Amino acid sequence: MQHHLQFYRAQRTPPHRCSIEDRFWFYVEQEPNSGCWLWCGPMTRKGYGTIPRDGTRLYDLAHRWAYNRFKGDPGELCVLHRCDTPACVNPDHLFLGTKADNIHDMHSKKRHRTRARGRVLNEGQVREIRRRCANGENKTLIAKAFGVERNQIYGIASGRMWASIPFD
Repeated sequence: MQHHLQFYRAQRTPPHRCSIEDRFWFYVEQEPNSGCWLWCGPMTRKGYGTIPRDGTRLYDLAHRWAYNRFKGDPGELCVLHRCDTPACVNPDHLFLGTKADNIHDMHSKKRHRTRARGRVLNEGQVREIRRRCANGENKTLIAKAFGVERNQIYGIASGRMWASIPFD
C-alpha cells in the first residue's frame, strides 16, 4: 500500500476506503531535525490533528490515536507532548499524565494565557472598542490593547455584549 500512498500524496487527496493506519500515514510528514512526525491533515483550532474513526463521522485526536496504536490504550489519561508541538504524532514524543500533570506541563512551558479573562470594561472603553472596530482595526490587536479576549471584542462590536450602551 506504501506506493499507493505516494500516488495519493502527489494528487493531494487522501485514499478512500483504506485502513485507518494508511490514512494516518498519508497525513504524517517526518521532520528530520526535530524527530517530530508532523500531522498535515485536518486539525483542531488549537493545532491538534484529527483522524476519522473507521466508518463514522466521529474523530479522534491524532496524537491520542498514535499513542494507542504504538504504545497502548491511554484510557482516561491525557497524552502529553515532550516536544511541545501539538501537531506531533511521534509516539516517542508522547507521554501519559493526569489533567493536573497537563496543567503543570503547560505552566512549566509557559503556554498559559497571561491576559485577564473577562476583564471589566467601562463605558468609555466599550465606545472606543466599537469605534476602532468600525474603523476596521484588527480585533486581535484591539483585544491585546484592552487586555481582554478576542471573543469579547467581537461581542462588543456586534452589540451582543454591552447592549445597554448605544452605538455612536
